[in-house]
Amino acid sequence: MNLKRVAMLVGGLMCVVAMGCGSHVVPGSGNRQPTDPHKVMVYTDQPKKYEDLGKVEVPVGGDVKWDSQGDATAGFDKLRAEAAARGANGILLRKDIPETVLVTAGDRGTFYSVPVRTGTPKVAVAEAIYVIEK
Repeated sequence: MNLKRVAMLVGGLMCVVAMGCGSHVVPGSGNRQPTDPHKVMVYTDQPKKYEDLGKVEVPVGGDVKWDSQGDATAGFDKLRAEAAARGANGILLRKDIPETVLVTAGDRGTFYSVPVRTGTPKVAVAEAIYVIEK
């Protein structure tokens, strides 16, 4: 085998491996049955294979706020409830949502970077997702 063929083979294998390692968003399968909000997991990175069920948003204020220790469990509970109503088993906290800033907020002792749209009121934003493969 000559050097050119070896280089092409190695290059082709690298492309196949690179494509297999990323996330894959699958097309929606229609309306999903609501899920249990207590089983909705928080994801900070895209799962390997998932269905995007749309944005969920929770206004910050009232009972949705950060306490002196940065805990925002009430806000996470509302995000989970909205996602579960769409049939989600996860919420994805993306760092690349336009016109948002990232704030650190806690949920039962675990802290996350949460995208928040500024303005009045401030709004926490996440994606409701149905994870097929972690």
